[in-house]
Amino acid sequence: MYWDWSGPFDVARFAAAWQSVVDRECVLRACFDWVAAPRLVLHARAEADIAVCSPAAVTWPQLLRRDRARGFALHRPGLLRLTLLAAEPGGGGGAAPPRVLLTYHPALLDERGVHLLLREFYRAYAAGGVLPGGERRPDLRDHARWLAGQDTTAARQFWARAVPPPRAATRPGRPGGATGQSGPGLLDTRLRAPETFRLRSWAALRGAAESSALHLVWALLLYRAAGVSGPLPVSFGVQLSGRDIALPGAAGIPGLLDSPLPMTVTVDPAAPLAGLLHQVRDALLDLAAYPWASTETIRARAPRPPAQPHHTPRSPTPRSRPPPPLLPPTASAC
Repeated sequence: MYWDWSGPFDVARFAAAWQSVVDRECVLRACFDWVAAPRLVLHARAEADIAVCSPAAVTWPQLLRRDRARGFALHRPGLLRLTLLAAEPGGGGGAAPPRVLLTYHPALLDERGVHLLLREFYRAYAAGGVLPGGERRPDLRDHARWLAGQDTTAARQFWARAVPPPRAATRPGRPGGATGQSGPGLLDTRLRAPETFRLRSWAALRGAAESSALHLVWALLLYRAAGVSGPLPVSFGVQLSGRDIALPGAAGIPGLLDSPLPMTVTVDPAAPLAGLLHQVRDALLDLAAYPWASTETIRARAPRPPAQPHHTPRSPTPRSRPPPPLLPPTASAC
């Protein structure tokens, strides 16, 4: 994500504020280790990864291309970095403001977590570069301990019933002829305000949120792509925040607590559309009881084994050997 800075800007204060956030939040000092078994490692110290670039040396499109090509070293702490495209020195009122590019790895952070970190950064910047307070708040370590203490019996029983059946439709498209196109693409469709109001009202009158209505539309698209007639189960992934759990302070943990979970509903072209909406709503409510379920838990209950073994690092553990080198110095130049 990126944004243009508004108001006076101090590079040293900017770097100090981010370093203060890194010192406070262990997720910014975390990395992965694959020796013996995958695990999450938390370092006691890490440097904020901040690069300052001059618009005379690099354009914004060039900066984006470099950042995408750079990637992340998952064995080194700090899977979040910032690149600052400074304002033109001595620019007048028409000069472009500083632009901040924030890049993070989705293995450890989600959008909600990044916004929590940004809130802390602005608190630190407003306080002169040092994050005020210092009270102990829940973090990834508390979440890991909470997960380790959960009784998974009910979750395993639930997924034994709710795991997608082998014949469920999952592909959003059907094989077709050559299109002459390749590579990724983006299709952006927006509803106008009156359409959004109608969608929200239609769902609310039937006891569901507009997000459930959008899940319903996706279920219909999967059914249409399957090219069948009659009732058919369809399965697709939904993302739950993972912060609505019985862990005090979980809503304020800036880590990857959310989890993609499979939802299965049965599309029957002869049944009323409201019935499918209620299926989606009820399935979401059922999934909300186990947002912390791991992929291993779900796959273990699947009627067919996965094509490849899958491991997800879960619990932070102390290192048994010296840590790898830390990140480069606080600020570097492009």
